[in-house]
Amino acid sequence: MRMTDVPSFGNLEGLTVVCMGNTIAAPFAAELMAEHGACVIYVENTDRPDIGRVSLCPYGFITEHRNELFMAINLKNIEGEQVFIEILKKTDILIEGLKGGTFTELGLSDKRLWAENEKLVIVHVSGFGESGLAEYLRRPSYDPIGQAAGGFMSINGFPEPSPPLRAPFVCDYYTALFACWSALAAQMGAQRTGVGESVDVSQMEVMWKLQYGYPLEYFYSGVVHPRQGNEERDYICFGTYLCGNGRYVFICCIANGPARGLLKVLGKDNDPTYPENIQLFRRGDVAAEKVETALKQYCLDNEAEKVEKELNANGVPCSFIHDIETIQTDPQALERGLFTEWSDDRFGKLKGVNIVPKMSNRPGMFWGGARDHGADNRDILSELGYTDKKIEELYKKGVLAELRDGGYFASKAMHIKNRDQINIIMEEEKNEDF
Repeated sequence: MRMTDVPSFGNLEGLTVVCMGNTIAAPFAAELMAEHGACVIYVENTDRPDIGRVSLCPYGFITEHRNELFMAINLKNIEGEQVFIEILKKTDILIEGLKGGTFTELGLSDKRLWAENEKLVIVHVSGFGESGLAEYLRRPSYDPIGQAAGGFMSINGFPEPSPPLRAPFVCDYYTALFACWSALAAQMGAQRTGVGESVDVSQMEVMWKLQYGYPLEYFYSGVVHPRQGNEERDYICFGTYLCGNGRYVFICCIANGPARGLLKVLGKDNDPTYPENIQLFRRGDVAAEKVETALKQYCLDNEAEKVEKELNANGVPCSFIHDIETIQTDPQALERGLFTEWSDDRFGKLKGVNIVPKMSNRPGMFWGGARDHGADNRDILSELGYTDKKIEELYKKGVLAELRDGGYFASKAMHIKNRDQINIIMEEEKNEDF
């Protein structure tokens, strides 16, 4: 598939993005752009595909690489480097997710790339950044490392036993969002000034950025914010509540409107104990604790669906705690088309989450599923002026590659629900040449 074959749609129509870097942070940033019209080329290693392809069941990779073109280039080969440079000459944004400093070591420093394309926006995504102590720059980092180094584990979960890992991959996804918005901001600057930009996104720093006022609280008053589970430190009528049918809801009773609404539902709206301007139910306050006790009993006496409906009708924020099965019948999810189907060349018709967010005038769309490893090498290079003979030479030299089964290690495991069957397939494929 050629770059010019990408359909025209969305707010990012005409934008060309090249991305390389294993699941998830850097690739997801590019995927968000692809869903809104950018032409995204995902570049993988010639002999080691994205780790998402070789996981037990590559659902994540398939979901988060829709609308993309795929190449496999050996950047350690001088001709591979030149192929990559030729692509970047036609590129607006490069997103790379390798260890800090790796691109410079490959001879692809920002300065070198700007010599070829002065307006190029270069986004570096790594665990600890592109500058600083060499020891940190070379550290490998995945989502859990970012959560740990970024202090996120220390403020989440219950006090005991150990700091938890938040799923799925919250550090990677937060990092991807920062990479995406900063890339587009830098692109606006490049369009205005004619000068490119280098963006340095660190997983560790992203996670510290997302900690509300906790760092300020520490610097101002010396308080280290504790892990407190699903409860708020200072007030109650806020948290997870078990209902009569064994399901849970989450209730957030904050501010005057919700507080008055909750008192009404519990039959305490005329109780003079609670002033008209009540904002919160303070932890430790005797009257507030009575409301908390009544709320717990109210939930136990009713099914979760009724609790959700009645509290919301009275202005109290409350949601049924959904899983993937229960959300299938949620009327709002159905009305807005939360899930959609698309066609995948290898796995057929698939279903997953739709475009988020929704755009009214120039909406996003899915035009195709994830493609095989190196699937578009030939078309893209032909589009750039390479002859068929030259392309074949590059394959023979190992500059380009297309791996067996599209690079999927456990491709046969798709649609198999029995874990033992999947393990058998894994053992079979381990014994085959890859």
